[in-house]
Amino acid sequence: MKPYPSINDFGEIDWSFQSKELVQEVSQLGLASYDWYARAYVTSPVSIHLVDQLIGFARRKGVVIHPNPKLGLSLADPQGLIEHYFWSRLELSECDAYSGSLARPLNQSLSDYQKAAVLYAVHTRCCFIADPDAGDRQIEALAAVHQVQGYPSVLVCREQERADWLAQIRAYLPETIQALDACEVNAGTPAQSIWLLDYHDLEQGAGLPADAPRYHSVIVDHAHFVKNAEANRTQVVAALARKVRYRFLVTDFPVNLAPSDLKEPLEILGKAGEFHGLADFLNLSGPDPLLNREMVRSAAEHQRKLAMLYQQLRSTCLVRRAADPGLRSQNHIHPIELGPIPARINEETVFSDLRRFGLQKVTQAITWLRKFLQDRPGKVLIFAHHNDVVEEISTALDIPAVYGKISEEQRALLAAALASPTGLPALIVANDVELAWDLGQVDAIVLVELLLTPRQLYGIVDHLLPADATHSLPIHYLYARDVLDWDALTRLNLRLTDYVQILDGLEPEE
Repeated sequence: MKPYPSINDFGEIDWSFQSKELVQEVSQLGLASYDWYARAYVTSPVSIHLVDQLIGFARRKGVVIHPNPKLGLSLADPQGLIEHYFWSRLELSECDAYSGSLARPLNQSLSDYQKAAVLYAVHTRCCFIADPDAGDRQIEALAAVHQVQGYPSVLVCREQERADWLAQIRAYLPETIQALDACEVNAGTPAQSIWLLDYHDLEQGAGLPADAPRYHSVIVDHAHFVKNAEANRTQVVAALARKVRYRFLVTDFPVNLAPSDLKEPLEILGKAGEFHGLADFLNLSGPDPLLNREMVRSAAEHQRKLAMLYQQLRSTCLVRRAADPGLRSQNHIHPIELGPIPARINEETVFSDLRRFGLQKVTQAITWLRKFLQDRPGKVLIFAHHNDVVEEISTALDIPAVYGKISEEQRALLAAALASPTGLPALIVANDVELAWDLGQVDAIVLVELLLTPRQLYGIVDHLLPADATHSLPIHYLYARDVLDWDALTRLNLRLTDYVQILDGLEPEE
């Protein structure tokens, strides 16, 4: 007699030893999904109604779903089961210490974090694989496809990254896995293959050849390119994804998109139903969820919904390195003593919460910078974000500024002056300015406003530090304690030392 299904440590229903017909039936009802290790799980953990349906299904079939006594999980407590499922997914999304083995071996071993990311991807079947390191996210996506045996697999990427993907395929996947351009695919193409489809072809509305055989997974690199539902590339990707169970959207930091820009990727992943409670919030427009220009009811409400969004992404369809500060999920609007917005700024025109925060903090930043510049010899490069914050600091401290309002000729002159040993001692620069100049004379960096992503920090380091790996550079953040993951910054290995934390514009106490 076959054992009854039971609840595993993730809060999933384990149907491993049940009949194929039973598993197919529960899957067809939308209550569970069948995957490579023959286990099914509730696909909408946020819905008690689905758990109730599952209970009804088990009763009709005469099946008893055994509880998990170790964790106290049972169908008798749907809310507890759902919460456990939610938090176990959240924990796995952030995990960087998974030491277990994967079911299917790869040519090269994966780091503990990479294995944890692959495990999450396999469990969710459809997710963002987000990482600041392009190589890591490529390896994780390929390894996930290999674990679920999602061959043939369609890989959508840009021509610029094609060689990198091919190199990772050769390095990590078995030699039996062929990689070929999608245009070469035909009815006789072997199943153990990956088909590379270029974004340029998608933009022309072209997909796979008409005689392409059935494929079983899709990997979409630079997934932020498929946010516009009207674009050809988005429509082709959506059509490709609808035909398979395994969908992996590879990106850097998807939550740096505006909430509205996440709508189409979530549809492509088949996860939109998990975000029905955030539907109105996802309709907000703006270039960044933290820089939304819509009038929100209050900063606190906006931040609360952002926190819900990040948490829901992590628990359902986002795996990413937990330690990185680039995912700006921290609460930037927090209860510290801030000054008023400078008098010359019309407060009624300030719609962005982060801009408001920067303007309220600017007086403290100026006080700290004035003392810092007086006490420290050498050249200092200061970063802010909003133009009026740049202007306030530039005017108060008589420091030239490089931002959107100056000409290229002025920018070139200021860059040359900073580079000269006898030129400017300090320069304030907007975060989004391209640092395409010689910055070898800079002795320290100060970040006044907004937490830069690791990618931006890497760009700064590339320009500021020579190839000599022993050279390092002091960096100072004018942030309060609750907006920085301090340990994470030290683990980025950016060769930036002497991290200084500024609380409310003052040096922290020893």
